[in-house]
Amino acid sequence: MDEVNSDAFDLTSLLQNDDDEPSNTEMEQAYEMFLGQLVFSTNDPRIDIMENYDLCADPKWISWLENKIGSTRDVEEKMALKDLSDMIIDVKKRVELSQAKEEREAQEAEEAEKNRIAAAEGEMETGRAMSGTDVLRKAAAVDNAGVDNMVKEQEGEQKKKTFYETDLTPEIRASYEDMCSKVLPPYRPGDSAESVVFNSYDQFDAQFIKVLNERAENGDTGSQEVLAALAMEQQKRVNAATEALKEVLSKGEPMRMEGAIVKLAKEGRIDEPFLLLLEANADQAMAAGATGPA
Repeated sequence: MDEVNSDAFDLTSLLQNDDDEPSNTEMEQAYEMFLGQLVFSTNDPRIDIMENYDLCADPKWISWLENKIGSTRDVEEKMALKDLSDMIIDVKKRVELSQAKEEREAQEAEEAEKNRIAAAEGEMETGRAMSGTDVLRKAAAVDNAGVDNMVKEQEGEQKKKTFYETDLTPEIRASYEDMCSKVLPPYRPGDSAESVVFNSYDQFDAQFIKVLNERAENGDTGSQEVLAALAMEQQKRVNAATEALKEVLSKGEPMRMEGAIVKLAKEGRIDEPFLLLLEANADQAMAAGATGPA
């Protein structure tokens, strides 16, 4: 541990040394030391990965880590290294997506500025050829257009797009590529859309469902099957949550209902649908005039 915290071996300085190409032994030692820094750090691993991003994202280091995982026989060590590798890949992908978004937005802004300048130059050319009467008519039109734009802006503020109405960006689609490959066919023998949805249910967030809906609308049959399976699974869970809530409410007394909830928790039967139904029931009771446990 002292070696890890010391400056006895600095991977950064070794890689930046352009005078001599480091030997395989030196690189092996450097990678082992760097791995130790990541594994034994008291920080969140993602923080250390970001602080050493250039090293963590280096293809040679990633390849070395994958070989390390493959050659390790200790099960716990293999799992820990695999978790670290997955985190590095995840952080690397997020950084790359963020950079791609910035580049796309910069390119769009540059294109919009070019169009604005071209439009302005076109207006100037048109203005030079206009008579005095035409100029007055143009000014009146501009004044009316300004009022119309203000009205449209006010209407736009009142009609803001909801989450489901906003468009998916290329970066959002790319960020869900791994999930798509995980839940969409082809499946391994014995798997189906239903079993995959059941096992990965908690990973189906609203954004991912938007991605699947877009693919389904474009004719992707695999996405259509998964969405159908998801709807069935959601209905099953809502039905189960409804029955669980009935069990709780049937106890009548607050203490007995609380005990029933504790029992459900021990049985692993409390999930998001149950909590949402419980909250809705409480809100309904409050709206009906309840001031405390009934």
